[in-house]
Amino acid sequence: MEKSYSDFAKELGVSKQKLNYYVNDENKEKIFIKKGNKNYVTEFGQEYLYKKTKDKNEKKESEKKEKNFEVFFDSIKEKDKQIDKLHQLLDQQQRLSLQDKKLLEEYKTELSN
Repeated sequence: MEKSYSDFAKELGVSKQKLNYYVNDENKEKIFIKKGNKNYVTEFGQEYLYKKTKDKNEKKESEKKEKNFEVFFDSIKEKDKQIDKLHQLLDQQQRLSLQDKKLLEEYKTELSN
């Protein structure tokens, strides 16, 4: 079933100019027909343009997911660095605590003598 050019563009959620982007002189006659003053998209044209816009949208979605993955991965790397730093600080604090304990033991023995 043929659909008007503007209705089909709205259905796909793109502008008429975007539809023109996918049409070249070779396939123009297969995609569009003119009835009176109005342009219509043929069934072949609908399938063709739907596939083209879908492929483009899928590519954009894929790129968006890839970008989100990169941001997520960078965030994980940053968290790993923070965890490493916390481990270092904890280790340092434990060593200092052990030194304090040894010093207290030494003072205790000195005072008892």
